[in-house]
Amino acid sequence: MERVVNDWSLEVCQMKLEDNGTLTVKFEDSPPDSQKKSTNSLSLHFESDRLQEFITATDVYRSLESEFKSVMELSGELVTIVNKEGIVERVSSNCKKIMGLTVDEFVGRSIYDMERLGVITLSSSKKVLETLKEVQMTQRTRGDRRLFVRGIPLFNESGSLEKVINFSRDITEESNLQERLREREYEIGVLLKEIQRGHSEKNLLVSKAAEIEKVSYLLSKVAQTDATVLFLGETGVGKSAFAKYLHELSPRRAAPFIPLNCAVLPDQLVESELFGYAKGSFTGANQQGKKGLIEAAAGGTLFLDEIGELNLQTQTKLLQVLQEKTFTPIGKTEPVKVDVRFVTATNRDLEEMVETGTFRRDLFYRINVVPVHIPALRERVEDIPMLIHHFVDKFNGNYKRMCSISKDAIDTLINYEWPGNVRELENMMEQLIITAPSEVIQVSDLPEKVQRSKERNKMFKGSFKEQMQEHEWKILHDALQEARNLNDIAEKLKIDVSTISRKLKKHGLKLR
Repeated sequence: MERVVNDWSLEVCQMKLEDNGTLTVKFEDSPPDSQKKSTNSLSLHFESDRLQEFITATDVYRSLESEFKSVMELSGELVTIVNKEGIVERVSSNCKKIMGLTVDEFVGRSIYDMERLGVITLSSSKKVLETLKEVQMTQRTRGDRRLFVRGIPLFNESGSLEKVINFSRDITEESNLQERLREREYEIGVLLKEIQRGHSEKNLLVSKAAEIEKVSYLLSKVAQTDATVLFLGETGVGKSAFAKYLHELSPRRAAPFIPLNCAVLPDQLVESELFGYAKGSFTGANQQGKKGLIEAAAGGTLFLDEIGELNLQTQTKLLQVLQEKTFTPIGKTEPVKVDVRFVTATNRDLEEMVETGTFRRDLFYRINVVPVHIPALRERVEDIPMLIHHFVDKFNGNYKRMCSISKDAIDTLINYEWPGNVRELENMMEQLIITAPSEVIQVSDLPEKVQRSKERNKMFKGSFKEQMQEHEWKILHDALQEARNLNDIAEKLKIDVSTISRKLKKHGLKLR
């Protein structure tokens, strides 16, 4: 700053304000008609309040003050300035909205007192004063607002901390949105699991037949209970798939589903597989003993397929489990308590076996709580195309093939009788995927027995299902002409009374 007074040039080169209120001004002066400059200094002492008045009265100070306030307000964040004693010196005007206090209520207060009184949970200024480092943290206000705060230390020329400036951003709504987003993500995750589980369950039952829809609905109701279910139907209709479907629908789905085909093991092994045994119980036994399948299925479902093949001794022990929920492993004396749901299946006429004494009557009543009849594949021909495509996709994936099947081949398969039901269809499609000479399975690729079936069916009118129903109706109608009661018909046709009753009702026939 240079000033000329009466041709005397004065140039201020340094100003310094001491802590004691002394203002030292150094300047260079040039007298008139002289080329030489001299350096001089002037010291002025002010009372602190008078000095403040002097400074704030200057145009430069007022300009800087206006600019500084504008910067604080335009940032959009809550800006606070705290001195080295922890006293708030400045705060932006949005203090009321964010902190619940006016500027006048906030300025001049101690950060330590505000933290103690719960105005804020954690003071960023306090942390900066303690560490002399920049900090970032999340605060919660007394009005339950959440703030993201950045506290920055301001040092003087000598390196001592002078002030702390804080920039606080209100993240309450953002936090609420994030929390709601997390809740929705959790809900979506649960729904996705349910959808995936439902998709898996649906895949277990590849069908659009009305009869299967009825079975599916019944199982959805029964699954929520622990009632014992008996699946009835011919070999290969998929009774094990329906049992698995029932388990997946039930509250026990997270626990084991353990199947046992009672027909594939000899009598002496079925019992040990079911109930387990202690070590050294018999010759050839595992020396450590073995846990039985009933115990292994604890909390879940034990599926006994072909239960009609069990011998009477095993039937007796199984009845005890069903009645008392306890059993005794072979070679042990202490009973074991279990929580298992039993699901059974058979292709045999258990009622006839009861009458002949080969199946326990009391066990039959225990397992026949909810009987579910699975129709043969020839009785639901509309499912055959769906099953064909399902197995083509399955075995393409298994064997890394890209096969498809022609419409003529599908029509031929539909007209086949399928004595082995779904199991036969599955095995045949696996064979075709492996052996097909091209990527499109043709009629000529099908087994000869299937091709012959197509030629044979050309001689008959109507579908195979319609012809079978017509033939069944004629047999029953003729039998009714001479029968006195259902027992007479059952004896003549060599089938049980319950089957006769069901089929008569199906065809609308009655005894005279």
